[in-house]
Amino acid sequence: MMYLFAILAGVMVVLSMVMNSQLARGVGIFQGVFINFAAGLLTALAVYFLCDYFALEALGDNSFSAPWYAFLGAFFAIAIVAACNVVIPKIPVVYSAVLIFLGQIVTGLILDALVAGHFDTNKAVGALLITAGLLLNARIDAEMDREDGEEGVNGEAVAKPETVGIGVD
Repeated sequence: MMYLFAILAGVMVVLSMVMNSQLARGVGIFQGVFINFAAGLLTALAVYFLCDYFALEALGDNSFSAPWYAFLGAFFAIAIVAACNVVIPKIPVVYSAVLIFLGQIVTGLILDALVAGHFDTNKAVGALLITAGLLLNARIDAEMDREDGEEGVNGEAVAKPETVGIGVD
């Protein structure tokens, strides 16, 4: 069941990135971030008050017992949404998703090595294989664009609108 939840979370992350980039396209990058987090705050407050109304425990006694640095995650979330708002309209969504995934894998490998003192060579090889696959796919896409006569300045391939992120008209 947890694997299903993980897959659904991945789907929601990609959909969220695309929707946020569409919002940012209409109102601006940081205005989109602000609206995103304002809506998130309103949603969190609504859930809190619903839990309170139905006598469900929304915040436990240990809700604020985490180390101080654990609360810095919100700052990372703001940077993530802003970065996705910039990147998603410029490159295909599948590349964005895979690159973000690779960033997560590499960060996980580094944290495991630093915090747990364990480096998983198999996971590192897996990350390299994913990177190789992404680079191969990008090269094939560029060659296909060149064959279609889609060349820009200096003979570089130019992505066609249907291959660029969702934000292109």
